[in-house]
Amino acid sequence: MQRSLRLLAVGCFALVLNSTAVAQRLQRVEGPLRAYTLDLATGTIEPGELSSGSAADVPGDTFANTTTSGFFGTPPVGEEWIDWGVKAGGMTGLTCTLELAYGTTELDPSIGGPGAAIDIAVYSGTLGNCGAGDVASEEQRLSFTGLPGSTDGSPVGVVMTVLLATSNFYLNDGAIGWGYVGVDGRTGPLLITVGMDPTGTVDGYDVYSPAPATSGVCTGTFTFPFPGIGSFYLRLEEDDGSEPGSQVLRPGTGVNVGVLSLGSGPPKIGQPWDPSITTPAVPTPTLDFIALSTQPIAPVIVPGIGELLIGIVFPNPIFVAAVPVGAGSPFNLHFPFNCNYIGAPLTCQAGQADITGTIGLTDAIDIVLGL
Repeated sequence: MQRSLRLLAVGCFALVLNSTAVAQRLQRVEGPLRAYTLDLATGTIEPGELSSGSAADVPGDTFANTTTSGFFGTPPVGEEWIDWGVKAGGMTGLTCTLELAYGTTELDPSIGGPGAAIDIAVYSGTLGNCGAGDVASEEQRLSFTGLPGSTDGSPVGVVMTVLLATSNFYLNDGAIGWGYVGVDGRTGPLLITVGMDPTGTVDGYDVYSPAPATSGVCTGTFTFPFPGIGSFYLRLEEDDGSEPGSQVLRPGTGVNVGVLSLGSGPPKIGQPWDPSITTPAVPTPTLDFIALSTQPIAPVIVPGIGELLIGIVFPNPIFVAAVPVGAGSPFNLHFPFNCNYIGAPLTCQAGQADITGTIGLTDAIDIVLGL
C-alpha cells in the first residue's frame, strides 16, 4: 500500500512538472491575427484575408477548427504535437487548400530575422490518446521556413492559407489527426477553444518524440493549464466535385480533312486523356502532332496547311506534342494533379505530316478539365 502511494505521488509530481513546462511554453498573442496566402506552386507569400469558414466556398470548407483562444503553444524542437477530430465535409476528399495558424516570437524576415518555421502533418484514422495506428496513414506533411514573424519580438499570431498546387491530397471523411512540429522553439500552433467548432475535438493532445510522429514514440496525452483550450488550428478546403470535365468537337468550316476524335472520357487532372486522329489529315502520314491552347479562335486559313482553329499568339500554344505514328493512335495527354486546373477551359487541334513535309490539320476539341 505504501509503495502504491509513493508511486502515485511520483506520478502526480511528474504531471505537475510536465504541466509547468507546458505552461512556460504557452503565450498569448498580442494584437489581431495577421492573414497571408502562400502559393506552393510559386513559393510566394501575399497578404490575405481571414476565412469566414463558410461551407459555400468552391472549393468548399470541409473542416474548420478555427475558433482561436488567443493563446499558442510552442512544441520543443523535434517534438510533434497531434490533435484529432472528425471530418464530415461530404465532398470529394481532394484537399486543395490547407490553412494553418501559428503564434511566434521569431523575428520577421523583413527586418533581417529568420522568420517563423513550422511543420504540419495530416493523418487519416487518428483516434487520439496514443492509439495504435494513429499516425500510420500520413496523408501529407509540409515544412515551412522563413514565414512571417514578429517585428519587435512580441508574440504575434498568423493565419496562413496554403494553396497546395501539386501537393494536394485525398483525405476521406471520418477520424483525422493533424500534428504541428517544433522547428525553431519559438513557433507553435494557435490553440482552439474545444467545442466551439463542430469538429469532434477534445481537450487533449498527443506528444510524439522525436518527430516525425510516424517514426517517433507517443510519450503521452496531455492538456494545457487552461480548461477547454486544448486543440490546434486547422482548416481544409476540398473540391466539391461539381466539374466532371467535358470535351466538345469544333469542326470549323470543313476545310480540314483530318478528324480529331474525342477521348474515351472527358479530361481530368492527374489522368491521361486520349484523343486520336481517326481520319488522316494527309494521305500518307508519318507524324502526328497536337497543340493545346487557352484560346479558341474563328477559323483562319493558313495557306498550304489548312484552317487554324486555336490561338497561337504567345503564350499559346501552351503545349505541343508530336509522335511518329500513323492515324488512330491516341495522344495520351497527361494533365497535372493540381486543384488549380479543375474547371480550366482549353482547346486543342491536331495535325499530321508526311515524309515530304506536307502538313494537314484536323478539327478542334474544346475541353474543360475535371476531377
